[in-house]
Parts: sequence; structure tokens; C-alpha cells
Amino acid sequence: MPKKVTSLTDIQIRAAKPGETKYDGNGLELVVDTKGNKRWVLRYRRTDGRRNMLGLGSYPDVTASAARIAAEEIRQRLRQGIDPVEYKKSERLKQEIAIRGTFKAVSEEWYNGPKKPPVRQGKYWMIPYYPG
Repeated sequence: MPKKVTSLTDIQIRAAKPGETKYDGNGLELVVDTKGNKRWVLRYRRTDGRRNMLGLGSYPDVTASAARIAAEEIRQRLRQGIDPVEYKKSERLKQEIAIRGTFKAVSEEWYNGPKKPPVRQGKYWMIPYYPG
């Protein structure tokens, strides 16, 4: 019969020793490295059947309840067939595009910006690559 895993309490988390791994259940683990740093890790199976793990953050920054909520959101995405690592990458890319704009927008801004005139250096004419 499988062993029942109970949720970790704050006291158990603080008492975890270096090199130890505490299991919270459903693939959520608290990993303590040799220096005593604690981090939350979720182990799961991808849609293609391979095993993978995803870091959820360090212990003082991410509480046990926040790690459980994040793990449940990730499990819901897995049920929908979405790989959480790919989802995280796409969200990061969307944020970067929203901040910096698309390549087309940046290139048009550069092309339509103020131009520097060519500069003569010796017998050669140098055309600056960047406007402004």
C-alpha cells in the first residue's frame, strides 16, 4: 500500500537540513542544497511521457501555500496538454514583445529616424549604420 504524504508545515520546512529533500505530495518537493538554500521543485510527466521538473522559487520568497497554488495551476495546464516550460517561455516572449515591440516596428523606427550624413575619412566615405 502506498505511503500517504502529508503537506509540509512551516516548522518542518524551517527544520529541513542541508542535502535533504522534503516531499509535499503530488510531485511538489522542497529541495535543500548543501549550503542550506531551500527551493520548491515540481516534478511531472510531459505530454510525450518524459519526466521533467520545474522550479517554483526559493522558500522564503515563495511560501508553501503559494507553491501549492502554482503547482496546481501547472497541473491544470498539463491536463489541457500544455507543457509548462514551453508555456513559461511563450509568456516571457509575449512580455518582451510588449515591452520592446516587434522586429518590424523597431526596424521601421530605425529606418525612418534621423539620418547622419556620410563622413569622409581619408579617401573613403563612411556611411554611419545607426541614425541619430
